[in-house]
Amino acid sequence: MATSPASALEALFNAHRALGAAQEAVLDVAQDDLVRGLQVELEKAGTIDDEDEASRRYVAIAEVLAELEGPAVVEMLIDVLDLDDADARQVAGESLVGLASDRFKEVAQVVEKQLETRSGDSGALRELPYVFAMIPEGSSVKLLEKFLAHKEAEVVASAIEALVEIGDASAARALETLKKDKREVSVEDDGEEAQSVTIGELALEALTLLKGAARN
Repeated sequence: MATSPASALEALFNAHRALGAAQEAVLDVAQDDLVRGLQVELEKAGTIDDEDEASRRYVAIAEVLAELEGPAVVEMLIDVLDLDDADARQVAGESLVGLASDRFKEVAQVVEKQLETRSGDSGALRELPYVFAMIPEGSSVKLLEKFLAHKEAEVVASAIEALVEIGDASAARALETLKKDKREVSVEDDGEEAQSVTIGELALEALTLLKGAARN
C-alpha cells in the first residue's frame, strides 16, 4: 500500500522536530566538552566505510561547529574542508565565512598557522582562498597575499583567483612579484577543459583584470 501524502509529511515534520530538539541538546553541552566530543566524532567518521553515513556525520559536525567559536573550532572546520566529501566541504566553507565575518582576526590567526604547518598538497589550503573571497574587505586581501607566497603552486593559483573575485586593486603589488613565476598549474577554460598555465600567466591576467576594474 502506498504511503499517503499526509502520513509522509507528518513523518517529515516529526523528523524536523526531533532534529531541532537534538540540536538544542547538543548546544546545551559545555563548549569545551562539546569541542572535544566533536573532534572524537570527526576522527570516527573517517573510519566509516559507508560513504553516505560518513558524509551525514561530517555535515552534522560542520553544522554544529558553525554555532561555536575559538581556534579549535576553526581548525576542525579546516579539517573538514580538507575532506573529499563535497557536501561537508560546502558546509564547512559556509561556516568559516560566518565565523570570519564576525571574528576575522581569530580565524585569520588560525589560517596563518595552517599555512605554515599544513601539508602543501592540502585541499583545504586550496579551498580557503575562496572562503575569504566571500569576505571582500581589506583584511581578506592582506591574508590572501600570504597565500601568494606559498610554495605549492595550486595554493597560489587559488589565491590569485580569489583576489580577482574580490577585485581590490591594492593586491596588484603582491601579484607583480609573480609575473615571472614559471610553476605550472592546471586550470579550466570557459569550455571547462583543463589546460596548463604558469603562475606568471595567471598573475598577469589577474593584474589586467584588477586594473580594468579600477578604471571602471
